[in-house]
Amino acid sequence: MTSKSENTLSAAPLSRGEVLIALAGGALLALLILHSALLAITVLVGLGVLLIFSGSPLRALALLIFLLPFSQIDILAENLVSLPGSKPVLLLGLFVAIIAILNFRHAVTMTALQRWFAILLLFLFVAGVLRSLPHVGLISAAKGEDLNTVRYLLSYLVRPLVYVLPFLIISKFTRGLPGIRFLNTVFFYTMLAFSGYFLYYYVFHVADKGDIMAAWRYVGEALSMHKNAAGAFYVVAFPLLLGRYFSRRNLFSLAGIVLSLLAIAFLYSRTAYFTALAATLAFFVLTRRIRFLPVLGILGAFFILLLSPTVIERATQGIYEEGTDIDVVSAGRIYNLWTPLLQEYGQDPAALALGKGRYAILTTQVSQNGVIQNYDHPHNMYLELLLDAGLAGLLPLMLLYLAILLKALAALRRSPPGELREYLAATTASLVSYLLAGLTQGSLLPDLENSFLYAALAMLLVLVRLSETPPPAHSGGADG
Repeated sequence: MTSKSENTLSAAPLSRGEVLIALAGGALLALLILHSALLAITVLVGLGVLLIFSGSPLRALALLIFLLPFSQIDILAENLVSLPGSKPVLLLGLFVAIIAILNFRHAVTMTALQRWFAILLLFLFVAGVLRSLPHVGLISAAKGEDLNTVRYLLSYLVRPLVYVLPFLIISKFTRGLPGIRFLNTVFFYTMLAFSGYFLYYYVFHVADKGDIMAAWRYVGEALSMHKNAAGAFYVVAFPLLLGRYFSRRNLFSLAGIVLSLLAIAFLYSRTAYFTALAATLAFFVLTRRIRFLPVLGILGAFFILLLSPTVIERATQGIYEEGTDIDVVSAGRIYNLWTPLLQEYGQDPAALALGKGRYAILTTQVSQNGVIQNYDHPHNMYLELLLDAGLAGLLPLMLLYLAILLKALAALRRSPPGELREYLAATTASLVSYLLAGLTQGSLLPDLENSFLYAALAMLLVLVRLSETPPPAHSGGADG
């Protein structure tokens, strides 16, 4: 029998009425922030109190997940009462943490992989930030921010910890498939809103839609983030949209996929292009739908032909009839960025072994001497962690990712066709997609760009656990 506390923590799928109320409430809250920061804080506190008494950390987390892609927009990026640490995403993260602590007695035990991943990730991150404290001035200048030690710790230590919350909350409070189904629904509506927001402003605010630079300037202004950062949300979420469609097979789920593909196309991010393709192929292979790949290829080619020639030009940049220019494909990073950094670290055994702390790229001689210019990260998350934490940090974390992938593949082999396998394949494809994207962007340490990764990774490990545990003979209700 399922206890009353488990039912209290249940996370049944959202009804359409609940979704409409949530979207309307989000829009009203945004308008309220514009009108009165103090009143907005009052509403947020009231909402937090309601969530605390609701006893559902997953439902509280849903609000945070929905907010993350929008958190850099002007009205959500400012401290509400001019006090450090009063940004909406930080306040909401605090509420989620409080709700989780108050309901901790109902939490499930984390698996060994979940524990070791969380411990190693947080250790590498916190140690890296603390090691970088002597270079706050250098980091402040590179970021174009007025940072002192307190502001630096708030922005680059405390705020990124909010991005890890989804991993911890999902790992501790998701008990079964209803919780996974709920989280997948949250991702679906988040990306539906994010894609709609982006495409609406792109259609009505970019005059020359064939001008890639104009589109990039628009992304920076409208979303207050780099196109690759915006694309990173799709890198992780797009496979989850595929999992939802093949679990439900309705037109509404298909519409979400099409809208996301349009947004990916007009972001003009080649990383997003190729990882969306790779994730789709991975999902179809993992779900044993290889026979559908020729049909998928035809539909994909037809979709591409309907798009702007600028999209095709951007996707094939550096690829010519006579061959491929790898330097153009990599946007000049191989010889002008990665090679100088690797050469410097290759001559410094201590740095190669242990790294130099967060944003170590700024402390390198090649950066300070102008050999590489205007880079605060190396556009390669593996190289970034090597610079920051050395081989001592990179190798253990990659071994954990390898162990997770092997566990996921084993779970897929033993799982029969059905909802659990669809979600297993979707979350595994999300992980593969992000690991591929990391060759040209992203970070292995907590950052807004990979906040969705931690949620998808936690969902994957919960599904692995469920595949190893037979369902009870009698279930007393939906569990979270």
